[in-house]
Amino acid sequence: MSFFDRFKLTLRADANGLIDAIEEPTLLLKQHLRDAELALSNKQAELARLEAEAKRLAADRQRAEADRARLDRDAELALAEDRDDLARHVLGLLVPKLRLTERIDTRLAAVAEEVAAVQAQLDAQLPALEELRARVQAYITSKEAGTVEAPFEPVTEQQIEIELLRRKAARKPMAPPTAPPAGGAS
Repeated sequence: MSFFDRFKLTLRADANGLIDAIEEPTLLLKQHLRDAELALSNKQAELARLEAEAKRLAADRQRAEADRARLDRDAELALAEDRDDLARHVLGLLVPKLRLTERIDTRLAAVAEEVAAVQAQLDAQLPALEELRARVQAYITSKEAGTVEAPFEPVTEQQIEIELLRRKAARKPMAPPTAPPAGGAS
């Protein structure tokens, strides 16, 4: 890389850094929110793709299993009629079906693991996205009102559930204290 290319690259990087520093924080927050939504959307698309693949593999396995059962019956019939040449031919068709079924089972297991991993990520990231969305909205609202110093703390679904449980527990009448058993030793 020549000196001028390096110099041009350095100037471009400095200009981008300056623009980032000057940019409105709300624009950056909105961009980060869009990036997070896009990442979550990509994971949802990956999950849908994996589920479609699992459905297709299950149908392929069902067809292969039906072919295997048919070929197995044909081999038994050929053996019952002492037609070893036909039995060999049918077994030559049967063995690839058995291997295909094994490969499909292996891939189905791998897809199930991938689905579980992506679903776990989605389950963890969806509440985080909702919290990020609430924080961004709270920041934008407070900035528009001119009160950025006192940030609004968003409330998550889990916090609401905990508060509900506290209130339900407070409404229950307390049980009267139980008396010690009569005739106890002192």
